[in-house]
Amino acid sequence: MKCASVVLLIVGVAACKEKPAAPVPARSERGPGTSAKTSTGTTTGPSRGATVVADAGAGVGSRKTEAGISSGFKCAATIDSASIPAKPVEGEVNGAKFTPASAGFWEEGAFGGSSLMFRAPLGKEAGCDRFFAETRLEVTVEPIADAALGKPVTKAKNANFIHKKDDGTPVSSNSELAVFVQVDSIEKKRGGKVKGKVAICFKDEKKSWLAGTFEADWCE
Repeated sequence: MKCASVVLLIVGVAACKEKPAAPVPARSERGPGTSAKTSTGTTTGPSRGATVVADAGAGVGSRKTEAGISSGFKCAATIDSASIPAKPVEGEVNGAKFTPASAGFWEEGAFGGSSLMFRAPLGKEAGCDRFFAETRLEVTVEPIADAALGKPVTKAKNANFIHKKDDGTPVSSNSELAVFVQVDSIEKKRGGKVKGKVAICFKDEKKSWLAGTFEADWCE
């Protein structure tokens, strides 16, 4: 009888134990059109109908198209005025970002035409300094006279660039794909300015280019 009592006592204790509580589903914190985020911090993805917007600041100045051109401009065999960004000229030369520090314009320059040169860093004589810089890009077109102001020129007599690589070795190219030069105003005096828009695309391996509006020094 004593053994039977012990068995009944054990069974009774087991019967009194509480069953484990069922797990509580994680609460979701969801706003209209946003990703669902659980209380464990795990994002479950956007809700149906939500628009996923990329970080607006990501890749600024470095996004490229298949033609090697940054967002806002794309090289082609021909360039029209509408495709040129309405912002100060910039580009890429031999794969390196190129933001000209100075620009010069010679109405009667090399190769029997009007020349426009962009340089960086700033030269000793600003835009009219023709000496070698770390990066120099030049285009020469048919002579631009007063009668040609505001008219685009899309054929170059010569276009070339010289770029000094990090190890000091210069690399150059004079094989252009397309050219667009439009001079809108000229101040023919010392210290005068020449304004317009330009786009140049090269056929080098890195697909160098330059595009935008410019304000160059008028050079004698």
